[in-house]
Amino acid sequence: MARCQATGVVSPEPSLVDLDAVIGAWLQAEPDWALRRAVEWGEPALRRAIALYYGHATWTSKPDLSGGREIGDAWSALLFRLAMANPGVYLDEIDARRIRLRTGPPISEVVILGYLDDPRAVPLLVRCTRHRDWLVRFHAVRGLARRDDDASVAAIDHAATRDCSLPVRVEAVAGIARRDPARARILYTGLLDHPHQTPLLSEQVRRALNSTAQA
Repeated sequence: MARCQATGVVSPEPSLVDLDAVIGAWLQAEPDWALRRAVEWGEPALRRAIALYYGHATWTSKPDLSGGREIGDAWSALLFRLAMANPGVYLDEIDARRIRLRTGPPISEVVILGYLDDPRAVPLLVRCTRHRDWLVRFHAVRGLARRDDDASVAAIDHAATRDCSLPVRVEAVAGIARRDPARARILYTGLLDHPHQTPLLSEQVRRALNSTAQA
């Protein structure tokens, strides 16, 4: 039997053919029934989706995946929904497969890790705050900013003052503002004179300053 961790719903164990058919239907923009069915199947659907996505398994009947960015977005949405419903299974799979967190994680992976309510996600996100790609660091910081454990707080503090990317620093200060608005105002004020400041970021910082002043 297949169980969804989040809902506790138990359904008959699907075959690989069933799983591939539902995953393929979702990727080819079929109605939401395919996503609902995958979520109902829970753990088997998540394990199969991860195996197919990372090329660790072969489709029983491969669908047309020539949709370009739309296919990528559909994969991201599927993995996100399944991971939110089965966080422990997702982290087990990430750990067992050593999936690219060192060499170059997809942004979707970092986003998912940031939303998982599981302490095992923290060291993975902290590692991503040291990645060479600023966008990976940005989403890792955003995920850690939702947490209050010592490792997350330390990583956010470091990013707020030491990261070489201004957007990453702004995001980190936003995380600090949740816990310490007064300190966040000091950091935001310092960022207004940052040499990489842009009109858009400047406006974002000024809005944040106004928000923290009212906190």
